[in-house]
Amino acid sequence: MEFIAALIVTSSILGAGFLLGYNRDRSYYTTILIVIALIYVLFGFMEGTAQRILVESVIALIFIAAAILGERLSHMITGVFIILHGIFDVMHPQLLPGKVVPEWYPLFCLYVDLMLGFAVIILNARGYLPRRKESSE
Repeated sequence: MEFIAALIVTSSILGAGFLLGYNRDRSYYTTILIVIALIYVLFGFMEGTAQRILVESVIALIFIAAAILGERLSHMITGVFIILHGIFDVMHPQLLPGKVVPEWYPLFCLYVDLMLGFAVIILNARGYLPRRKESSE
């Protein structure tokens, strides 16, 4: 069931990117990676401890920094870090066990992140995503 839900979500993200033209903006997949990174911070707030919020925020900042780096240099970086976030998703329950993350969530996120990350890498390699404009200075 997680795979079917992930397929629908990933198809919606990619479909919106193409049908609505969002992927013509360099920040589209960058923004998605930032949002993905912040979801566990939300779970940290739901847990209700300052330590959990801090730990989740530090981890999110790593992915946010990678998203910004990907936007500045190459969507390839963004795609790789979306995939790495999927790997983090399945490791999260062992590294940071908690009470509020639904049991199905890590596997669902792994599927979304793998499909989306590889799609971003492929779209970038085939030239479907905008390249960074060189400054004319």
